[in-house]
Amino acid sequence: MNEESGLVFGGSTLTASDVAVAGGLAAMGNPEKVKGLDKDLVERALSKIKEMVEDNIDKNKDDGR
Repeated sequence: MNEESGLVFGGSTLTASDVAVAGGLAAMGNPEKVKGLDKDLVERALSKIKEMVEDNIDKNKDDGR
């Protein structure tokens, strides 16, 4: 998958970039393409992304990196 797959770039795949744009955390592509995304979906996806990032940070701390 490449960045053009995302909705904001005219693709048909919901990506983390789309979620970031819909959540107001990023400015790229065409934000109108994600304007109608369900707010609950965006909030849940952002929460999951945050959790995954935090877990990986913790894992890397534990590995001594």
